[in-house]
Amino acid sequence: VADAVVRTWWPASLAAAATVPRLRPALAAAAVVPAVLEWRRQRPDLDPVRWLLARRLDDAAYGWGVWSGALAAGELDPLRPDLGWRLRIESADDLVAAVSAGRRRTP
Repeated sequence: VADAVVRTWWPASLAAAATVPRLRPALAAAAVVPAVLEWRRQRPDLDPVRWLLARRLDDAAYGWGVWSGALAAGELDPLRPDLGWRLRIESADDLVAAVSAGRRRTP
């Protein structure tokens, strides 16, 4: 989630931070903590502040490209988060079948 907030969804994150003060600490943590941890792991030739700035600028450029390409193509699918899983239950019948299948597997 932190990656999406500072990478693809940074325009919405900035708007949220400007309008909802309670979100500011979480958004700031999402922007700072992963980059600092990455800096500690990699130990690049940059100091932490310049590393953080470079990472956020890279993320902003990436996000700008995603948004501009999606809007130019009129396709919003690239803006949808990839959660790594798919919901396979699409109806009440699917839910009943999934619950029944789960009960059969459990001894």
